Amino acid sequence: MPEAADAEARLRALLHDLDELSTYLHGRGQQSYTLAQRFLDHARQEKDQKTREYDEQQAKMLDYQHYIWHEIAGLVEKLSAPYRGEAGDMADEGAPGTDAGRVQRAKPQTAN
Repeated sequence: MPEAADAEARLRALLHDLDELSTYLHGRGQQSYTLAQRFLDHARQEKDQKTREYDEQQAKMLDYQHYIWHEIAGLVEKLSAPYRGEAGDMADEGAPGTDAGRVQRAKPQTAN
């Protein structure tokens, strides 16, 4: 059973790392959003047209980055979700030498 315990430990470590990655990505998204809001506030106060346009452009770019960071974090969470239940069940699943103890990848879903 050491193989099953090792596989479970590796899966738990991977899921932990994916959780940390997701948290980091959401944090980056929040930073981009906060910075975008600062540029918008500055653009509202700015009298010079060129500076105002620049600030608005930066705010748009940062808002898009905000969306992308959160989108990637959501994909990371979606990637790890199918394995959440398996991490606790792996030690009980199979005898050594069988396929029951191996982590199975989720089958890709196709759009019809």
